[in-house]
This record gives sequence, structure tokens and C-alpha cells, in this order.
Amino acid sequence: MKLRVVAVFGSVIFHTSLVASATDNGRYHAGAVDAKGVRHQGRDVHWIQDVIYSVRPDYPLSERALHHTGSVLLQLNLDLRTGRVTKVIVLKSTGFSKLDQSIVDTFRQWRWKPGKWREIEVPVTFTLTAL
Repeated sequence: MKLRVVAVFGSVIFHTSLVASATDNGRYHAGAVDAKGVRHQGRDVHWIQDVIYSVRPDYPLSERALHHTGSVLLQLNLDLRTGRVTKVIVLKSTGFSKLDQSIVDTFRQWRWKPGKWREIEVPVTFTLTAL
């Protein structure tokens, strides 16, 4: 499953992809640990279905202007009672602190169904595509 954020500025489309399933083309893989402590990987990851509140990632204008792109791998620690994100850890950086901070700030606002997930690893890719 993919969620895409698209912003159109003139003749250039900027988008951020949240990849919720594993790919084998060298990108980072999604994973999760459920409430019972069982790890789920690849096609077995269904955490996206349990999101009850999300906000779209911001791709900062300053980063787009500099053509900064890249993939980041985040670990989200969740409170089992509330489904709130208690901690966001950057496991692999894009190499650009503003991109990393933007997506960290985004995921701090997300909420999941309580009692479902304890930890989620989510890869996010920032890309620029010209029309």
C-alpha cells in the first residue's frame, strides 16, 4: 500500500511516498511489532490499516528548491493504551536534517488504534518528479 502527498508548483510535481509494504529494489523495508511482541515484516505488515489519525508529510520548500531527495527509515514507538507516538527514532537518514526533521514532526502527530501496535518501522522516500 502506498500513500502519496502531491503538491504541484508550476510544471513540477513534488511528492512524498510512504511505503507501507516491503520492496526488493534496495529501499528500506517496513516492519512492526504488535501488542504481543510479535514482529511482522514485508507483506505481513498491516499497521497502515490501524491508523486513526494522520497528517500529510511536509516536503519543505527550502529542500525542494535545493533538490534534496532521499529515503529515511523511522522507528515509531507507540503507547499501547492510547495509540499515540511516544518516540520517533531516525534509523537511517536521508542525509538532510530538514527532511528528516519534517517527517519526524509528521509522525509525532499520527495515532493508531490502541492496543494493536507497540513499534512500527516505516520507510519514507522524498522524490522530485518533473512533468
